[in-house]
Amino acid sequence: MNTYESSGVNRNSANEAKELIAKAVSEIHGNSAASLIGKFGASFDISKYTSPILISSTDGVGTKTKLTSMTNYYDNIGFDIVNACVNDILVNRGKPLFFLDYIGTSEIIPDTIGKIAKSIASACLENECQLIGGETAEMPGIYTGKDFDLVGFVVGVLDNSLICRDEEIQEGDLLIGVPSNGIHTNGFSLIRKVFDLDTNPSRLSKFEPSLNSTLGEELLKPHISYLKETKKSAQQIKAMCHITGGGFYENLPRVIPSNFTAKLYPESWEIPNIFKLTQNEGNIENKEMWHVFNMGIGMVFIVSPKNLKSILDNIPKSTKIGEITANKNHPVIIDGIE
Repeated sequence: MNTYESSGVNRNSANEAKELIAKAVSEIHGNSAASLIGKFGASFDISKYTSPILISSTDGVGTKTKLTSMTNYYDNIGFDIVNACVNDILVNRGKPLFFLDYIGTSEIIPDTIGKIAKSIASACLENECQLIGGETAEMPGIYTGKDFDLVGFVVGVLDNSLICRDEEIQEGDLLIGVPSNGIHTNGFSLIRKVFDLDTNPSRLSKFEPSLNSTLGEELLKPHISYLKETKKSAQQIKAMCHITGGGFYENLPRVIPSNFTAKLYPESWEIPNIFKLTQNEGNIENKEMWHVFNMGIGMVFIVSPKNLKSILDNIPKSTKIGEITANKNHPVIIDGIE
């Protein structure tokens, strides 16, 4: 008997998974990229940059992975982790260069790991960056059943000419919202509780008329990357805010000087039905919804009024959602909520 395997760790499965990861990377990024997989470390050439300033971020998909396991659908989860990380460096005008991932699981199932890796590689391609390495860890006793964790690390380079100019923010500047694709990757512990998914996962396959889809199809929509939208109007944007965990209340103050308030007008955009369904089913107070979820807006641009029309014309479905006012003793005010 293989003693290590009897403890729950299967090296054969790990090696098979590594081969599938390399195959996925090769198909999407080419053989030279695939050759980096399995090395002790990965390298990236930045010699073409004269004085590069690197920027990095790390994030996890969180408990959205549990819904992925419940539905056995792994094709989008890589987009969730790559896009979430890329958006965080976009806020500082970072151009993504390369990406690494970490997958921790109770049992390495090669086909599952291969699907996750393929979606990560595909998302990297869409974000114009290279998947250069990662780690897959089999940890029975830490994870149980089909549970797994997915974490990503992105490194980018800054363009000094495009670095955020939040010191230029002034009263009267406008907030432009770019739509999300639904829940994205935050608030899934609450989602699971509201819909009782841990004890009744079959709810995910139930058709929801208000969503025109099953609940699972809606919840597993991938986190959007805003790389293309940012490129289109970078020179006209003073500051950007990725609406992630903590919603508007916790994220907007990270980019707005303390002597100003961001005032939002929720009636200026259509809040997606998934948020209404969640609030009604969970009997959640309005303010908590805005503290937890993105409420249909994934990225916020802060701009001068003179640039409003140009940006709205350049970025489909974007809309004016608020304004910068003098400090009202609250960094964020949501009209009708507070």
